[in-house]
Order: sequence, then C-alpha cells, then structure tokens
Amino acid sequence: MDVIGSVLMYFLFIYIPPSLYLLLRGLTVVFSGLLAFKFLGRRLSPKQLASLVVVFSGIFISTLPEIRSHDPTPSSTHSSVVLGILLALIAQFLGGAQSVVEEAIFRRYTIEPILLAGMEGVFGLATIAVLTTAFYMMAGPEYLGGPMDLSLAVHQMVSTPRVLYTMLIFLVTQAFGYYFSLTFTRHMGATSRLTVDLCRTVLVWMISLAMGWETLNFVRVVGFSVLVYGYIAYDGSAKLPFFG
Repeated sequence: MDVIGSVLMYFLFIYIPPSLYLLLRGLTVVFSGLLAFKFLGRRLSPKQLASLVVVFSGIFISTLPEIRSHDPTPSSTHSSVVLGILLALIAQFLGGAQSVVEEAIFRRYTIEPILLAGMEGVFGLATIAVLTTAFYMMAGPEYLGGPMDLSLAVHQMVSTPRVLYTMLIFLVTQAFGYYFSLTFTRHMGATSRLTVDLCRTVLVWMISLAMGWETLNFVRVVGFSVLVYGYIAYDGSAKLPFFG
C-alpha cells in the first residue's frame, strides 16, 4: 500500500504545488479515522465525526484555486489537475489503511518500531526494485527519456551532485521520520500520529512561499485554517460548535 500510495503522490508534483500536495495529505486522517472505526472497533464520538467533515471541507476549499484556475506547470492542463486530485484521494486512502494496519500490528504483537520500520523498508526496497525493473523492460526502451527510463534516472542522479545529495538527505530524513512515526503510532494511535504530521505541512508551505515557488493564495489560507481547526478539534484540543 505504501509503495502504490507513494508513487501516486509523487506523480502529483507534476500537476500541483508542494503546499497543496501536503494539504491533500491531510485526507489520510479522514480515511484513518473511518477505517479505525470500521476495523479496529474504535468508537468515534459525534464531535470527532464532525471534525473529520471539517477537515475534508478545509481540503476541498484548498483545492478550489487549482480546480478553477491554475498554472502549476506548462505541460499540465485543467483536467490533469483534477486527475491529480483524484489520484491523491486514492493514495491517501491507501496511506490511511496502512496506518491502521500498523496500529493493528502493534496491538496484536509485541514488536519494536525500529524492527517494523526495517522490515517495511526491506520489503519496500525489494518491491520497488522488482517493479521498476519490470516496467523498464516493458516500456522503458520504447519511451526513452520517459518516467520509466530507469537507466536515465540513475545517470541523472549519479552525474548531478545536487540531485544525489538531495536523494541521500531524503533517505536519511525518511528513515528517521518513519521510525518516529511508528513509535508515535504505537503509543498514541494512527490518527493522532497523522494529526502531529500537520506540522510538516506548515513548514513546507512556509519554505515554499519564502523560496518564491508559489504565491500566497487567500482561498488556500482559509482552507488551511479550516483544516487545522478540524485537526485540533478531532484531537480534543479545541471545541466544535454544537458538539462542545
């Protein structure tokens, strides 16, 4: 699930800005909460259900500027942005399902988070190696320079120091971040872990604005504010009208 979800989400960088990418990641907490209610037997109070609706509303508001008018990349079109958002829905459903599965594993077995992270990492690496090789053999030679051209990707990474160093930093931060996420899941639950992950969205948005990669959009600010309010209301740190 993680491999499929990650591939779908990384493809979204072609169509949408980084901040919207992370805002769409907020859908994971919606799917995680609903799946935990269905499969883990966790009771969701009316306030928590209403908070999930608020989170979804915030994300919907944030996507309006991209749906109505956009220019994320010269090659993308209006339909491609809509397609990207639909792919995000699928990817975040898989992400929420994975978080619930991990919490179920911690409930059933006594396992250290670092061991589970290592096992998932080895399995993911093997899966990606097999799939990328298979896709390259099937489509790479016919579409040289395309997304399945594995030899070109390796050449670009090795011959471009900036890309190589970025990949190494990415691997290290992902390894530590995933370990900390699993540790948090073990003690606090999958949905609470995703709530804390909201801090990453704020940080990336601030950096993206500071670097000039995108401009400040009032509608997205409103959507993000609604999203944050839904998160903290779900976590019990804020009151929700009519629900306390």
